[in-house]
Amino acid sequence: MSISVENYFECEEGQAKLYKLRNASGFGADISDFGGVIASIFTPDETAKLVDVVLGYDNPKEYSKNPQYLGALVGRCANRIFGSKFSIDDKEYNISENMPDASLHGGHKGFSYHLHKGEIFETADGASLKLTRTSPDGEEGFPGNLKLEVIYTVTNNNTLKIEYRATTDAPTIINLTNHSYFNLNGTGCPSIANHQIWLNADRYTPSDENLRPIGKIDSVLGTVLDLTKAKMMKECLEDLMPGGFDHNYVLNNECKDLQAPAAIVSSLGSGIVMKTFTTEPALQIYSGFCLDECKLGKHGISNEQFSGLCFETQNFPDAPNHQNFPSVELRPDEEYKQTTIYSFSVK
Repeated sequence: MSISVENYFECEEGQAKLYKLRNASGFGADISDFGGVIASIFTPDETAKLVDVVLGYDNPKEYSKNPQYLGALVGRCANRIFGSKFSIDDKEYNISENMPDASLHGGHKGFSYHLHKGEIFETADGASLKLTRTSPDGEEGFPGNLKLEVIYTVTNNNTLKIEYRATTDAPTIINLTNHSYFNLNGTGCPSIANHQIWLNADRYTPSDENLRPIGKIDSVLGTVLDLTKAKMMKECLEDLMPGGFDHNYVLNNECKDLQAPAAIVSSLGSGIVMKTFTTEPALQIYSGFCLDECKLGKHGISNEQFSGLCFETQNFPDAPNHQNFPSVELRPDEEYKQTTIYSFSVK
């Protein structure tokens, strides 16, 4: 195992650092204390060459803008809250509105755009980075002082484990995720069309044309959204044109407690396979329709539309406004816990 730290870029809140976590075989991740950004994940392909499989920027200062949340920790509340408001105990809270009639991924300056305190250590599992920050009461309109802790661990068996923890001193809401865009061909490849995808999900939450959930949970079986049998991304994108994936899948019960993968994706080009495990009830699949709005990515190559695929482990979108969805409320006597694992291998 090895851990190294270097200065990354100067942001408004101070000096951002980049933490490089590696196991003995060279597998590892580069993670910044700014926005909890996963800047790179290096994993071997079928020729044993290490390949960087997440999109990002050559110029780290671009993470301070990062309109598409490349690699970022997202909170306080991932996904959309429509009307930019919610109620707890009959009290209404108005939160930051950063898109038409909705608050997205925590508002104008959510967790993705703040500097966190970093601490490195080694455990029996591997090399770890712990990021902590207190989100003050009223930040982006959310109630309560929220103490956040996120631990990233690179393990000996080529996995990246992310453990989320949070407590609050007043009733609030929380829904955390990571927003990495994966391309298992390696960064610089303009498409994920040659990826094959399978999901452990029979149901999803349908939405209207503005991605507002209609409050139902429907079956995907027999529809174009059915990924219970492995399907090529090329076919998926053709079926879902022009927008591609931006859908919330409800995970099957066997995914609970990390007992079974929520998703498996593989590249026919590199032979790399990624399995996603999570304790969360849902998985938002997003195929990067708006990626072309980002500036130059790594190696001076533009981030193209549909060049990355997000596996956002989380609760349901707009959950505070749907009583039949799992609750995202957190109270002072409770602790928010979530674990997500991205596991890499080759065919």
